Amino acid sequence: MAVVDNHFGRNEEQDVLMMNDKYSCYVWSWRALIFLLILAVVLVISPLALPPLPPPPAVLLLVPVVIMVVLLVFAFSPSYSPEVVYNVAY
Repeated sequence: MAVVDNHFGRNEEQDVLMMNDKYSCYVWSWRALIFLLILAVVLVISPLALPPLPPPPAVLLLVPVVIMVVLLVFAFSPSYSPEVVYNVAY
């Protein structure tokens, strides 16, 4: 059996070992939890260490509103792609 490297730098045997490892999901969960805790601490401490900033210009406050409007337009606009099949039950 030939060992082929995938684009993650692991070979097939390592992939099988990772899938069979019953504790691999717990390791990723702990890493994610530690990362989120460190991120929360940094976000709490950084405003105390940084000097106060002036408020942004009023035009920049509209940027999130414009993004939301564009996303709503895309969400409710019909798709004219020929690959889309609509199943309509009458």
